[in-house]
Amino acid sequence: MAFSDSRRSGISVEGADPAVLAHDGFGVRDVVTAIIDAARADGEKWRSFEDLCDEAAAIVDSQDTLAVLPSA
Repeated sequence: MAFSDSRRSGISVEGADPAVLAHDGFGVRDVVTAIIDAARADGEKWRSFEDLCDEAAAIVDSQDTLAVLPSA
């Protein structure tokens, strides 16, 4: 929280410099990059989130014990 608190005043300011708001340490971008690099190193193809959702929907549709809840 200290990092956010120290930069809170610059987050909602028009024309704020994104470089000032960036955290210098290991972050989400680094984690995602590491995951992609590991998958590629194992010979796997990186797929889009949309493709993964389509695959998950197909699995749900093909199973008698799984169902999509009706929308309200």
